[in-house]
Amino acid sequence: MVFIKASALLSIITAVAAAPVGTPMETALTLDAVKPVPNSNVPWKNGAINANNNKFWIGKPSVVECITNQPCPQPEKAQMVLYNTEKKLSLKVGVLGDQQIFVDKNGALVYLIPRDPLPQVAYGSDAWGLTETPNKSDIANVYNQQVLVWYACPQTSATKTQGPWQVFADTRQHLVADQDVPSGHKDDCTIFGLQTQFSTPLWYNNGN
Repeated sequence: MVFIKASALLSIITAVAAAPVGTPMETALTLDAVKPVPNSNVPWKNGAINANNNKFWIGKPSVVECITNQPCPQPEKAQMVLYNTEKKLSLKVGVLGDQQIFVDKNGALVYLIPRDPLPQVAYGSDAWGLTETPNKSDIANVYNQQVLVWYACPQTSATKTQGPWQVFADTRQHLVADQDVPSGHKDDCTIFGLQTQFSTPLWYNNGN
């Protein structure tokens, strides 16, 4: 739950007014890594992107960190929620702190664990949006406005065709370097596309 100060109300009203008619305030979704570059030798063509230990992976199960005495089911795939007017993406879990998703300063796609304070995220790496089709009756994908390229990076050079692979991104402010990735060699990483699977309606009152 997000508590909004009265002084921020006007900007929220403006954002809502600018949103397309019928846009849900929240959209539930999962993300997949698709269309890896040719000759990458990764064994997946459509790999689930899962949350595990504060990072996102292809080839690792999704693990939710729970708060004591609070129900916390473990999903098969990482479930996420896009808060459309705020352009925030979070894990869909009932814990304090909302487990917000963002690209960190080294290019890793990460999320807050419940005990983490809200980070001071630079350059809008937490700004997510919806890619719309021209007639606005459907939405193609979720995107991060700062991301240029997505990478799946193995833990070692010896496991680049076996995985698991951690998710990184080149952004407009930082290009992933050798020292940023687990294997120490960016060349071990595979470029991929991001695909969204929606589990709630994309648009309301769209005339269909």
